[in-house]
Amino acid sequence: MDIATLTLESFEPLIGEPVTVTTPEGSMELRITRIDPKGDAPEEGMRAPFTLTLVGPVTPILEQGAWPMALPGLGETALFLSPFAQVGDETRYEINFS
Repeated sequence: MDIATLTLESFEPLIGEPVTVTTPEGSMELRITRIDPKGDAPEEGMRAPFTLTLVGPVTPILEQGAWPMALPGLGETALFLSPFAQVGDETRYEINFS
């Protein structure tokens, strides 16, 4: 999978689907819950920026960084993930694409 070609539309079918993150302790499942557009493409031929919101269990919390993950229908790649909130029994993460 070429990260440069991923767009907001690439992820729309994955809302609610499991995303498997590989950690040193094993694998962990997150789910994509939102996709937020962040404006127009900066130049013709470039992707419009967007943010994915994912949720996972309260523990363990994945630290900010690039994590290997399997995306259903798209393949495997490492994406930069940041935790930003713990609400109830879940941890929320975001991945920004620009």
